[in-house]
Amino acid sequence: MNLQSLYSYSMLAIGYVFKLLPIKKNRIYFNSFGGQYTDSPRKISEKLHQKLNNAEFIWEISDKCRELPPDYVRCVKPQSLLSVFYRSTSHIIVDNYMGWCYGYAERGSARYKILSRQKKKGQFNICTWHGTALKKIGLDQPENKGRNLSFYSTADLLTANCVYMRDLYNHMSQGKVPITMSGTPRNDIIFNIDDSTKVQLKRKLKIPEEKKIILFAPTFRAGDLAMSGLYQLEKLDIDRLLSGLSRKFGGEWVFVFRAHDSVLLSMENQRNKYSSDILSGNIGDDMSEYLAVSDVLLTDYSSSFFDFLFTGNPCFLYCPDYDHYGQVERGFYFTASELPYPTVTDEDTLYKEIDNYNTDKRRDIIESFLKKIGNVEDGSSTEKIVKIITDELDTK
Repeated sequence: MNLQSLYSYSMLAIGYVFKLLPIKKNRIYFNSFGGQYTDSPRKISEKLHQKLNNAEFIWEISDKCRELPPDYVRCVKPQSLLSVFYRSTSHIIVDNYMGWCYGYAERGSARYKILSRQKKKGQFNICTWHGTALKKIGLDQPENKGRNLSFYSTADLLTANCVYMRDLYNHMSQGKVPITMSGTPRNDIIFNIDDSTKVQLKRKLKIPEEKKIILFAPTFRAGDLAMSGLYQLEKLDIDRLLSGLSRKFGGEWVFVFRAHDSVLLSMENQRNKYSSDILSGNIGDDMSEYLAVSDVLLTDYSSSFFDFLFTGNPCFLYCPDYDHYGQVERGFYFTASELPYPTVTDEDTLYKEIDNYNTDKRRDIIESFLKKIGNVEDGSSTEKIVKIITDELDTK
């Protein structure tokens, strides 16, 4: 057993001891991506602070967090003694997974018995997950096929943004976690943004206010880091791409590259090797802010394209490793022909799809797709979830 595993087990043991501590009624604990101040938990936290005068806000914040929380937030390091203490004594816990502790273990195993008993009576753990799934997750991932697994989680409620994800969550959790059709708080900004807010966000993200934006946000590949963005940058002719966008949609364009957190350092160090015109898309932590100001999204298997549907703007799925990713690495829930955006495997086809993009036709396709998955997003998700939390606080 290495030191990291030993430390994790020691925190687990301490967590069991801290279950004996009393819960503080108005203490609320947040975790987003293991230590960032971002995503749906951030939107929930900020809205709750507007409504609650006497609540205590605790956030797990790691060194990878680039946007520090406001002064009213107490920050604790993930997997620290303080984090276990505050989590164990919080009335409400908010995370963007399927519980602050969740996963699968062999049914009936000692591991399952230990991990499935971390839930503390009197706490309420609400979970938002972090995206609509194109690539397979949980039980459906290749490494879990055929195994006798049982799901464990500390979650009391999981939020869903469409019927498709509700059904998938039920499958993933083996029906053990209640689901509310409240939508995704991080997407509210896409519905409610105005021109003034767009300008403010562009300034914050260091993007020229007068330029149109193509945002490149590739998926992380654990087995091939180059395919997490560097390979695509090498293949793409950025000047040709920007010229094509200008010719098709008008205006002057900039290329913004948002690297996945898992490869951020190596990507940021090398992006200018390919073009000095590539701007960083990692100045702000919140992907929703980038989506809200972007005019075109270029991605592959990222759930960001589901969120981008609500902008009505063009998106292109550039997937050079489509066959390998779909058949070997992860697998997909939708075929390319079922998706609402053009899917291409090479750059020349990408340029042609941009030239041939039909806005009216694509808008109809997007509407049909949203209807097919049973979308419930309407820009009021944060309010709905905050009400669930405040009602829980009022009844205890």
